[in-house]
Amino acid sequence: TPKVIAGMDTSLQDYRADMWKHFTAEMPELAKIPVVGTVGDKTFNAEQVVALNPDVIFIPVDLKNQYESDAKQKLDEAGVQTIYIDYHAENLEKHQKSIEAIGKALGKEERAAEISKFYTDHVTKVLDRVKTINKPKPTVYIETGNEGPEGLGFAYSANVAWGALATQVGGDLITKDVVQKAGPVNPEFILERNPDIIMIIGSYWPKKPTSMRLGFDTNEAKSQALLKAFTTEREGWPELKAVQSKNVFSTHHGLPREVYDVAVFEYLAKTFYPEEFKDVDPEGTLKEFYDKFLPFSYGGVWFMHLN
Repeated sequence: TPKVIAGMDTSLQDYRADMWKHFTAEMPELAKIPVVGTVGDKTFNAEQVVALNPDVIFIPVDLKNQYESDAKQKLDEAGVQTIYIDYHAENLEKHQKSIEAIGKALGKEERAAEISKFYTDHVTKVLDRVKTINKPKPTVYIETGNEGPEGLGFAYSANVAWGALATQVGGDLITKDVVQKAGPVNPEFILERNPDIIMIIGSYWPKKPTSMRLGFDTNEAKSQALLKAFTTEREGWPELKAVQSKNVFSTHHGLPREVYDVAVFEYLAKTFYPEEFKDVDPEGTLKEFYDKFLPFSYGGVWFMHLN
C-alpha cells in the first residue's frame, strides 16, 4: 500500500498516536511516506504535493472550502485530480460513495465493492432492526473523555459524530437540544437529566493522564480504573441512575469517521437494546474487518462496560 501513497498529512500520528504506533510497527514503510502538511491548520504545502506527482488527492469534505481557497487551483493546474470523501456525517450513502470513489481512483473496484457490501450489510441490519423496536428510548449522555473526571469533555448534538450515531440507533440523547454541534455542558444539567446510560469516549491523550484511554496502547485493568474514576470522583455522579444500575460504557474516539464504524453502530445498538441485539458481536465485527481488509493485526481494547 505505501507505494501507492505519494504523500500524507500528519493527522493519524497527531490525533491517534496509539494507532500510528501500532501501524508503523507492523508496516515501517508507512513512516517513510513524505509528509505534506494539513489543510485544516494551514500547513498544507501545495508545491510539495505537486512535486510528488500524484494522480489524485483525497480531501475530507469538511475541509473543502479551506482547501479550495488555499490550494486547489495549483493542483488543478498540475493535473492532479481532487476527490472529496465523507466518513464524518455517519451517512450510509456518503460512506458508500466515498468507498466507491477511492476504489475507482486506485483501480480496485472489486475490492471497494467487497468493503462496501460488508459495510452496508452490517449497518442496514442494525438500522432495520432498530426501526422494529417498540419501547421507550433510553436516555443517553455521551462525553469525550479527554478532559478526565476533573474537566468536562465535549457532548454532542443529534446530527454530529457520536450524537448522530447514538440517535440513528435509537438513543434519546440528553444533549441533543442544548449543544449546537459539539461542546461541554453544565455539570448540573447531567445531574438534573439523570440519564439511563452514560458513555465516556476514550482514545489516546497522553498529556492528560486521567483522560479515558482505549485503543492499542492500554489493557482492560488500566482502562477500567480510568473509567471508574469518572463515576466516583465527580460530584453527584455516584448517585446517578446510570452509575447505580451499572450502565456506564466506553468506546474509542477513532472508530467513527472510518469504514469500520459499523462496529460502533452495533455497539451502541447493543448498549441501548441488549435484548434485541444479543446476537450481535461488535468486537467480532471489528476484528473481522481487520482480518479481511486491513494489513495490520487487531489488538487492544475498543469497547468497555464498567464492571
